[in-house]
Amino acid sequence: MIKELDYPAYANAARFQRISWGAVFAGAVTTLAVLSAMTALGAGFGLVSGPTLRGLSWSFGTGSAVWMLLSGVIASYAGGWIAGRLTGIALVSESVIHGIAAWGAASLALAAVFNPTMIGGHAWTAAYDSLTAATLAGELGVMGRFAFLMLACNAGASAYGAREGTRVLRPVPMSVPRREHAGV
Repeated sequence: MIKELDYPAYANAARFQRISWGAVFAGAVTTLAVLSAMTALGAGFGLVSGPTLRGLSWSFGTGSAVWMLLSGVIASYAGGWIAGRLTGIALVSESVIHGIAAWGAASLALAAVFNPTMIGGHAWTAAYDSLTAATLAGELGVMGRFAFLMLACNAGASAYGAREGTRVLRPVPMSVPRREHAGV
C-alpha cells in the first residue's frame, strides 16, 4: 500500500484548519465500538469458563483485568489509527495529537457512562458500607493504580495507532501537475 501522497506546497498554510474534528470523532467512535466488541467477547469467554474456575477466583479476577487492559489497548490503537488516517493535514505530530484527542473523547464518554452517581450511586455506597475503612482504602488504591496504568497504556496505543495510520505527504511545487497514485 502506498502511503505517500503529493500535495501542493502552499505559501500560506496557516489559513487551513489544523484539526479535523471529524477525524477525532471517528477515532473515538471506533475506539468505543471495538472496546464494546472486545468486552462482549471477554464476557463470553468468562461466562463459558466460569464454571470450570470455581476454586480459582483470584485467576478469574486477574484474567479479567488483563483482558480489560488488552482490549483497551487494541481499541485505542484502532481508534488512533482511524483518527490518524482521517487527519486532513497529515503531519505525523498532528496525527498523533488527533489520536490523543480521540482517546480523550472516548475516555470521557466512558467516564460519563460509568459514573457511579449516574447508575445508582446509593447501591455502590451500600455495598461498601460493610467494608472497613482500611480495606476500602486499600482496594481503591489498587483500582486507582490499575486505572492509571490502563489509561496510560491506552493513550500510548492511541498515539502509536495514529502514527501508524498517518499518510506521509511530500510537498511538490505548484507548477508540477499532481500525480494520482493507484490504491489511495
